[in-house]
Amino acid sequence: MHNSKEYIYSTHIVKQGDQYRFIFAGKDKSIYIVTKTGELIKEIEKAHNGPICSITSNSKYFVTGSWDSTAKVWDLETFENVKVIECEEFAHAVTTCVLSNDVIVAASQKMPMNFWSCKDFYKVKRIGLAHDDITRKIKELPGYSDGVNFASCSND
Repeated sequence: MHNSKEYIYSTHIVKQGDQYRFIFAGKDKSIYIVTKTGELIKEIEKAHNGPICSITSNSKYFVTGSWDSTAKVWDLETFENVKVIECEEFAHAVTTCVLSNDVIVAASQKMPMNFWSCKDFYKVKRIGLAHDDITRKIKELPGYSDGVNFASCSND
């Protein structure tokens, strides 16, 4: 099994065909992609300038959120960075909602929630005060097809 150099803050499982890939990242700012047996497929060193606190994916991309105030979009096949989303807030928890209109949802310690389109990575919406405290997790609600439907939890 492959080990990280420091603490792991986020893990994510991706199923592509009949293969599973595990993506993990954390304090060392690097991203590790391994097989289900732990064999290293790819290490992306210093993928962010701060610790990576969240990872999510859809069928084409995986997205990492970092304390460096960025969300980065990566190609699932080539592992190349395709977009850096600059956020004005510190410490992001990022999720990708795999719906008819793919959307990246990012939340931060300063409570706003931002939404970007996966088609052109344009910010489509901002909720100024989604919670009264730090947003800890965002999760897509499956079974809804009438827009972006998700639940979020916070210290409030």
